[in-house]
Amino acid sequence: MRIAANLGPTGNWNTILAATQTAEKLGFDAISFLDHYHTQKLEWPYLCGWSLYGALAMVTSRIHLVPMVIDRMNYLPGVLAKETTMLSIASAGRFELGIGAGDFFEEAHAWGVHLPGAPAHLDWRICDLRRRAIASSQCRLDACTSHTTMDHRRRGPFVPCHS
Repeated sequence: MRIAANLGPTGNWNTILAATQTAEKLGFDAISFLDHYHTQKLEWPYLCGWSLYGALAMVTSRIHLVPMVIDRMNYLPGVLAKETTMLSIASAGRFELGIGAGDFFEEAHAWGVHLPGAPAHLDWRICDLRRRAIASSQCRLDACTSHTTMDHRRRGPFVPCHS
C-alpha cells in the first residue's frame, strides 16, 4: 500500500512547499493536487498545474508527484504528452500521470472548452498519449485503435523507462 497526501485547494505557495517537504520527511509516498483552474468557491484558490509539479520536483528527492487527476479537457494530447515527459525527466521518474474523464463541466464552460463525450474521448486520449510518450523498446505499448495521427519525427524528448 502507498500513502499520499492530497494538498489543497490553497493559493499559498509557502504552505504547499512546507506541506510537501513535511510529507517527504514523514515518509509519505506521494503528494497530489486537484487539476483545476476554476473554483466554485472564492475561498478555494487553486495552485496547481505543470509548473507547480516542476517546482516541487526541484525541491524534493524521493516523494512522487501524482495529479489527482489531470482533467483531460484542459489539455491537447500533445501538450499532455510533452508536459508529462518533461516532468518525468525533471523528477527522475517520480511524476505519475493520473488522467480523469474531466467532469467539472462548470470549469469547462467558464474557460470556453468544448465538451465531447467523456468515455470515448478519454479512451482515444489515453491511446494517443501511449503513442506519443512511449519510445523505448524497454517500455510496453498496448495496442489501441487509431483515432489521431502524429508526426513521429517530432515527438522527443522521450520518456525514460524508470524501474
